[in-house]
Amino acid sequence: MSIAEVISIGASILISLGGAGGVVIYFSTWLGRVWAARILEQDRLKYGRALEKTKADYEKQLEAYKQELEKSKSLFIRYSESQFNLYNDLWGTLCKLKSTVDDLWGQASAKNLMSFALHLNKTVSSIETHRLLIEDDHYEKLKSILNTLNKFRLSKENLIRLRQTTEDQIKSFKMDRIEEYIRQNKESKVQFENLLETIVKDFKTQIRAMKVV
Repeated sequence: MSIAEVISIGASILISLGGAGGVVIYFSTWLGRVWAARILEQDRLKYGRALEKTKADYEKQLEAYKQELEKSKSLFIRYSESQFNLYNDLWGTLCKLKSTVDDLWGQASAKNLMSFALHLNKTVSSIETHRLLIEDDHYEKLKSILNTLNKFRLSKENLIRLRQTTEDQIKSFKMDRIEEYIRQNKESKVQFENLLETIVKDFKTQIRAMKVV
């Protein structure tokens, strides 16, 4: 029963009681205030409990998000540290590879070719083994470097093989064949050096980003 209905009933009673209803009016007014206060208190408690529950739920959810964030941050930091170490090691490998390229370009000997081939295989193995830590764009550029160096290796092998033949066998080759091998080697070397400059800029950018994190 609502307060309005209680007051309406009370008024009807008062009319039936006539002038003797003064005390009853006071009592009815007081009773109405008591009921209203109780209803308000009940509503306050009800909504207060609902608010506390909602607050507790949000705090619990926020704590779960914070834990996930810390976990993700920790994983990202470990990933960045691993990638940082890898990029430093990989650049050292590429520098050593460049040194063997320069040696082979300066002297196309079997010894220099073997040294170059060993370091090329080592670089290929390192890149493939750590591919998960290498950015996709960097991986594609590294593959271009390796493809270029494979061409360089093949041309050098042909040139060394040609120089190991007898004079009579050499005479059977056209000079433009030798010149073609040399030209191919030079093109591959220049392309390799250009790609190396590109990859070192990318590595530096990546390492700076790691340091910011």
